[in-house]
Amino acid sequence: MNGPIVAIKSPSTAEIYWAVGFLDGEGSFSGHIRSRHLRVDGYQNDPELLYRLQELFGGGVTEYRQPSGSFSAGKPMFRWRVNSSRAAGVMMTMYKLLSKKRQLQIRSALSKWSAQGNNETRRQKMVVIAANRVRGNRGYFV
Repeated sequence: MNGPIVAIKSPSTAEIYWAVGFLDGEGSFSGHIRSRHLRVDGYQNDPELLYRLQELFGGGVTEYRQPSGSFSAGKPMFRWRVNSSRAAGVMMTMYKLLSKKRQLQIRSALSKWSAQGNNETRRQKMVVIAANRVRGNRGYFV
């Protein structure tokens, strides 16, 4: 993982719209009950735009190789990822601007993430904290 885990600047409205367009086409929004992860990922062959997401929202950029048998087998691919409450903040910031398909992914992910057994109260508090930060003028992310 390269660079900072936290965002190094607060995104402007234009930057949020850019990120929405990028992630609506090249991203994924997921929550997993068993692994207890909430994630936002973006994928590209060239990491330049992913580093821009990292600058705006934090997280990390990693390189990996496509498995054999895939269209671009063996070629380097890059992934930007944010997890947990930071991912919740990104999801809630972008929600109304995303396509219906991505909105459904976000609702499903947040539902799975917030309903995880023993951590339910803690996770619900983190979602509320993230939502409160989204509503503010600055500090979109936890």
